[in-house]
Order: sequence, then C-alpha cells, then structure tokens
Amino acid sequence: MLPRPISEQIDFFRQEAEGTHWTFWAGWYSSILEGKTINLDLLTRIALLPDEGWKNGAAFIAQRIQQIQAKHLSEHLPLAEQVSVSTDTGLFRVDPVPVRNAPFVGALIQRVNDSLDDCLLSKNGLLDRDREARLPDGAPPARRRPGGACL
Repeated sequence: MLPRPISEQIDFFRQEAEGTHWTFWAGWYSSILEGKTINLDLLTRIALLPDEGWKNGAAFIAQRIQQIQAKHLSEHLPLAEQVSVSTDTGLFRVDPVPVRNAPFVGALIQRVNDSLDDCLLSKNGLLDRDREARLPDGAPPARRRPGGACL
C-alpha cells in the first residue's frame, strides 16, 4: 500500500488525465503501482510504434494507442456468443462467434464511446450515473469512469 500523500497525487493525476492524451498512461502507471497484471502483447504493440510516431507528439501517440487497444480487444474478446443446449446433459453451452471484420468493429466501438462522451458532456439530461450510460459490472475497468460510465 502506498503512503497517503503519494496515492492522493496518483488519484489526482488519473482524474486530470481522464479524457486527455494521457489517459492510457495514467491507467498503465496505476496498474503497475497496484500490482495488476499488464497485458504484455498490448504493451509490446505500443512500444513497437515507429520512432516517427513518437516524434509527432502526445496527441498522435494517444490516437495510435486507442487504435491498438481497439484492435487488441477485437482480436482477444468475443463480441458475440452462440448459446446452445446439450441434448445429452441439458446444460447450456456458450461459444464465442469469431469477429468477421475486426478493424471495422474496433472503429465502431470507438465511435460509440465517443458519441456517449459527447452526450454526457452536453446538457441533455443524461448523467453518467444513469442506466443508459453505465457499463455492466463485468466490463473491463479500463473502459469505465468513476461512477460507472463508459470512457
């Protein structure tokens, strides 16, 4: 456990980084400090971005990291499932359905998240604590805001 002044500074950094070019790095740093498992495949993809990209600045790298995260999720998580019942046992079975167009699905997920952010920032009566803006409890923590809303 970290000393309170340090944990407060880290919490402040995460809050300030939210929605900026530093969102990924704030989450990455917090994960390291909390001893959480870090996905090495994802980090390797980010580390192997060409040097020219890193020279283009934080905004460019943040956009590339979002693309890498979307592609990584679409490759490793089933986005649809087929439920069937075994005739022998009567038990349900859930099988993932492979993604047919991973880049398209990744881009679609990013656009939906961007649209939700736009809705939450406008004065339309939708709040981040509303059911329509929350992810299920099983959603990956990297895709959640404090209070339960999508990033």
